Amino acid sequence: MPYTPYDLEKSANIDAWNANGQAYLDFSQLNTLRYKAFHQLDLRIDKNFFFKNWSLMVYMDIQNAYNFQNTSQDFVIREKNTDGTYKTNLAGDEYILTREPNTSGTVLPTVGIMFKF
Repeated sequence: MPYTPYDLEKSANIDAWNANGQAYLDFSQLNTLRYKAFHQLDLRIDKNFFFKNWSLMVYMDIQNAYNFQNTSQDFVIREKNTDGTYKTNLAGDEYILTREPNTSGTVLPTVGIMFKF
């Protein structure tokens, strides 16, 4: 899936950041970058038991069995001083920005029971 990178030079400007409240995208590079392919393996085992007037199903499900970690565009945040104020350059007109990785993905096991009457 394509995405647009951030314009870190424009985003670092204090007036620009304060007006938008977040980093700006670089529209001169619109959709020029691509995320890595997403994939995951989901497994499910279920067993049905049939009785005279009802049935029982038990199952075990594992989503993302091999724990694939998906990456998305990094978060851009302003660095803070120890007193909680935001760090700026020496001229005081630009924030010091940091990129934080944005990853997601976890193994999700589920066990369930279903009754049908």
